[in-house]
Amino acid sequence: MKTILSALGLSLLIFTSCGGQKKVEVDFIQDNIDNAVAQNTIQTDIIEKSGKVLNPRTINEDGSISYIPIEDWCSGFYPGSMWLTYNLTGDKKWLPLAEKYTEAFRIVFLIKEPSNLIDEYCGRSDHQGFRDFINSASDIEKAKATCNTTLKALNEKRYNDIKSSNYLWIERTENSTIQDTARKVEQYFGFVKKI
Repeated sequence: MKTILSALGLSLLIFTSCGGQKKVEVDFIQDNIDNAVAQNTIQTDIIEKSGKVLNPRTINEDGSISYIPIEDWCSGFYPGSMWLTYNLTGDKKWLPLAEKYTEAFRIVFLIKEPSNLIDEYCGRSDHQGFRDFINSASDIEKAKATCNTTLKALNEKRYNDIKSSNYLWIERTENSTIQDTARKVEQYFGFVKKI
């Protein structure tokens, strides 16, 4: 009997000690959203206090923030994070910041009529698949025509959407030079005086 009572008491002690702990559930997604909000709040406070339009990219080894110019390929990431923060939180505080930072790093599209793109695409290292397909075909001209049709279909809607948007777009031609394009962009954004 004493053994049974001891076993019962020990079981009760173990049972109550295990049941007494509260399980803490962490909402992984909300936790990450809160973290992004905290980080973006710190950064936007720094940017707004500076009175400049700054575009953060990373934190340097010494703890300072590395800012990038508009020409950097990552320049749209930070404005995009403002839009994501606004969309994820619904907090209207982020909307004017998203608009402000987006406008400062407004996109310039360099576009080309999506026809006869095969030579340009096959000459690029990131389009190896098109080149391999054409070179392995028994009828190279038919393969080129198939690729041209596919590329046109993939690009035509985006091309037309950009042309009908409010963004600056510059159509490239065979005679376009990098200097001509840069001059148009600079004039549009007011980097240089218009001649």
